Amino acid sequence: MMSEEIFEIDINAFAFGGAGVGKLPDGKVCFVRGAAPGERVRIQVTDDRSSFAYGKLLSVVRAVKNRITPECPLAINGADNGSCCPGCSYGHVDYETELAWKQRQLEGFLLRGGLTTRSRIRPPVPAPSRYGWRNKIRLTAENGKLGYKGDDNTTVLDVPECPLARRSINEALAAYRSGDPVAGATHLTFRWTLRDGVKIRPNTEAPSDRFLCEQLGSHGDFSVPENSFFQINVPMASKLAAAAAKRIEAGAAGYLLELFCGVGVLSLTAAKMIDSLQVRGIELDKLAIKAAKVNAARHGLTSRCRYEAGDAEAQF
Repeated sequence: MMSEEIFEIDINAFAFGGAGVGKLPDGKVCFVRGAAPGERVRIQVTDDRSSFAYGKLLSVVRAVKNRITPECPLAINGADNGSCCPGCSYGHVDYETELAWKQRQLEGFLLRGGLTTRSRIRPPVPAPSRYGWRNKIRLTAENGKLGYKGDDNTTVLDVPECPLARRSINEALAAYRSGDPVAGATHLTFRWTLRDGVKIRPNTEAPSDRFLCEQLGSHGDFSVPENSFFQINVPMASKLAAAAAKRIEAGAAGYLLELFCGVGVLSLTAAKMIDSLQVRGIELDKLAIKAAKVNAARHGLTSRCRYEAGDAEAQF
């Protein structure tokens, strides 16, 4: 089978990452971004490999009822014109469908690997909002464009605004685009917290040791180094921390070891809930450990929560 051939195929699943999965006439699996399970689509083969192929969506011949118009104008909407953003890969179906398929993919991974049994798998917890939640985005600046890279991981798609990002980030992005770009910057990171607003960091700046303040609802405030990892969906991070704490409490644990602990959010939340819990956290990022110690002091947990910098994988 040659690349660039055109076929009509039926889509029967979503692959991890959001591409539709179907079969070419010769039985070879074909991945088609922008297609949905249950649809019949017209595609052009763009990459024909020994055991699978990639296809470009030309049109939807028979659509499913849960297909919707994507929120983002750069998302695939019934056809791939070659300049679509690969970000919202499930944006053409409703959120319930996206959530169900992601759960199905996770269950398949866990069960095939023998990592758990079906009775232990819990239902997914939906996000409060499908859009407007990202507290950080990283964009590439190239040839007068500022945006995400396309499917080829080379072409830069100009992104005036991102529906996934917080409104404050999109406002800061618009202001940046209307002004003079930072000379020599090839990447820009926009990061938002409720306390600090939006911080824009070009890759031309030296690494920062500045702390930002993330607020996790009833769990309180947490210091986070500007360049360190933190959950990008704060409302869901709050739910995650609460769920983890409840599981630890249910297990009647007296001692908690948190590997790759970051700034200590999960273990500190658990320690606040369980008065007798002793915590040790380890993390490679030394600045994150410094923040974890600050957070332990802020929450009055220094005596029970100890954090240290180190390679968790090497030690445990």
